[in-house]
Amino acid sequence: MITQHAPTFLSIVPPLLVLALGILTHRIVTSLVIGLCLAALIAVGGNVIDGLQLLIVKFWSTADIASLSSWETINDSQTILIFLFLINLGIIVAILDHTGCAQAYANMIRKKLKNACQVEQASLLLSLVLFLDDYFSTLTVGSIMRPITDKFKIPPVKLAFLIDSMAAPMAVLMPISSWVAVIMGQIQRAGISETVTDATVIIGDPFLAYLSLLPYMFYSFILMISAWFIVLKRISFGPMRSHEIAAQENHEQSRSVSSETECNARATLTDFVAPIALFMIVTFIALLMSGDSTLFGGSNNFLDALRTAKAAYALALGSIVSLIVSIGYLYSRSLLELKKVPGLLYKGAELMAPAMLILFLCWTFGNMLNQELHTGNYIATLLAHTVPLWSVPALFFVVSSITSFAMGSSWGTIGIIIPIAVPMLIKLAQLEIPIPIGEVPCLFPMLGAILSGAVLGDHVSPISDTTIMSSASTGSYHLDHVYTQLVYVLPIFVGTLTACLVGGIWPETGFIGGIATGTAVSLAILTVCNQGHPETASRNA
Repeated sequence: MITQHAPTFLSIVPPLLVLALGILTHRIVTSLVIGLCLAALIAVGGNVIDGLQLLIVKFWSTADIASLSSWETINDSQTILIFLFLINLGIIVAILDHTGCAQAYANMIRKKLKNACQVEQASLLLSLVLFLDDYFSTLTVGSIMRPITDKFKIPPVKLAFLIDSMAAPMAVLMPISSWVAVIMGQIQRAGISETVTDATVIIGDPFLAYLSLLPYMFYSFILMISAWFIVLKRISFGPMRSHEIAAQENHEQSRSVSSETECNARATLTDFVAPIALFMIVTFIALLMSGDSTLFGGSNNFLDALRTAKAAYALALGSIVSLIVSIGYLYSRSLLELKKVPGLLYKGAELMAPAMLILFLCWTFGNMLNQELHTGNYIATLLAHTVPLWSVPALFFVVSSITSFAMGSSWGTIGIIIPIAVPMLIKLAQLEIPIPIGEVPCLFPMLGAILSGAVLGDHVSPISDTTIMSSASTGSYHLDHVYTQLVYVLPIFVGTLTACLVGGIWPETGFIGGIATGTAVSLAILTVCNQGHPETASRNA
């Protein structure tokens, strides 16, 4: 029999062990498996048989194999749909690479790019365009830009940092991205609802609450501004500087994985853009359809449809349609032979297999920490004692950052922290529930700080899915990407913490001063760190 135990200090040992083993051994899969075994033993009080039973249950639950019984259950399975999306996306990338379409895009922009700075700017701009989903952004931009960055001797870790910095931080700000459903669900779970029930803590529209907290998403704004600053001012220091120097001197670039790109003189820019544009269009339509939009005979208006849409379903459907149509289109253009399709299907699936394995283990590990060990609850309870009201946003930014870094899951962190934070804020403010949303002080700065911390921790965690995908798509050795990125993010962490303090002191209008102050602090630290290395800037110009 599996018994539940109250969270203790032991609940943070497995994530710390995974981080330590990952750093020491460079074997993320092995580290995760060991961490999972330890977590299972802790969860059942050291009983080996019960621990093995718990592991089997968690693996089965994460795989969601039972959902394969019907189309209806498949459509509701986040795991199956996301894996289907990843496989299809890997196949699309393999096909575009094989047919020379990706190379056609690279050749087109290569003619317009004169130096490394312009190449890095192009990477940031392409990431901005692909805001619909952070998975799609990291995988696509890395695959497209990698041949170009190699030509201009930009190390894979630099490209990985740029695309990782624009993926989740951008997606979380977009009301039509895959993040909206997750955030909305957790806001409702925390007791924010228009309908007053016994579970209602704050009276208000969850979607409007999401829109209202966006200006307080300090980390996203400061990170994106800082990324452009790093590129334009040629900021280079720490481990990243060593990789950039090695790349310029034609040394091994971050132990990167080799890439083979087929060339085809008949391939054009349209051949590359069409599959990606089709994917985005079909995905957007699928979002509206799954949200019962009036545009497709439903009952929800545009915003309500986006709010209730099934993001995983839309991504899977978009990738399936794009893959099928792309094969037909490229065949009609004589760019693809049908006899090569089976091999490309296998190649695309093989391309995504390592990332999918790590994702599966990360999801299982995150579920174990959340549901059995209650790691996030322990960390939040440990740090979140009675504090001044103005410091609540900064406090939860730190708590959320630590939790997300340890778990490697921004969505998991959001699900853990927001339901804890909202009741705590009500108690600190000494308010009686239910209370109108406009009368809750520091609510939006606090929620924005939680999301900021969740994105930051996920951004730099070695067990995060987007961190893993950024490494995979750029050919960067995973822990090299983690090391180089972490050093660049630390100044942005300090700037975001400053912004959260400003937002807490002036909760009504503090987002303006918070963004300005936090950005200034971040850029100042980056500038100081860069001093003394002018030769790197000129070398990379």
